[in-house]
Amino acid sequence: MGARRVANLPTRRFVFQKGSRDGGPSEVLERAAPPRLDEERLAPIVERARTGNTDAFEEIVQTMQGPVRAFARRMMRDSHLGDDAAQETFLRMWKGLRRHEPRGRFVAWAFTIARNTCIEFLRREARTPTPIDVTLSMAPPLRSGAADNIGSDDPSDAHDLRRIVNDAVAALDEPFRSTLLMRETGLAYEELAEALHCPVGTVRSRLHEARRRLAVTLRPIIGGEA
Repeated sequence: MGARRVANLPTRRFVFQKGSRDGGPSEVLERAAPPRLDEERLAPIVERARTGNTDAFEEIVQTMQGPVRAFARRMMRDSHLGDDAAQETFLRMWKGLRRHEPRGRFVAWAFTIARNTCIEFLRREARTPTPIDVTLSMAPPLRSGAADNIGSDDPSDAHDLRRIVNDAVAALDEPFRSTLLMRETGLAYEELAEALHCPVGTVRSRLHEARRRLAVTLRPIIGGEA
């Protein structure tokens, strides 16, 4: 699927800024969650975009393209399909913006669309993640001593660990995978609850279970206490 033009914008296309092809959101082992998207700053921009103001919507895209694209790439496990899913997310946001309820959190609404779009794309492409035991058996092993060098300055050690962690995240079942990835993207618990249409307690429970499953999977590979 190639880049598509936003409906009713005949001369404008929202193009993602260039970045690393494999750069997703915060890596589990080495990066903190990014800053949260500012709802108060977005609110007046969203109101202008709701009236059909294309400049305002382009500002929304520029503000949210990083988190949305990072989430989509990790969900899809493919940079090109992730970018397609992110582009489709913004198309659907544009088409549905007039129906967005201003009382709701815009960021939560946007990530509901992003998650649903990614799941739809995964079903369409039949790209369900390979089971973790198969994925890890096919992947090259960690270099000798790499697991002992977490936090080292050796780029190859960091690459090995990111690969293993990303494979483990990709193997998580839904809704645990998307919940964890949206949390890594910077969404607050309340935003996650609204995006996933569930109570905050359920969000916390899913995150706890996702992290528990990751720990079980990764402990034999990179070590650590139970």
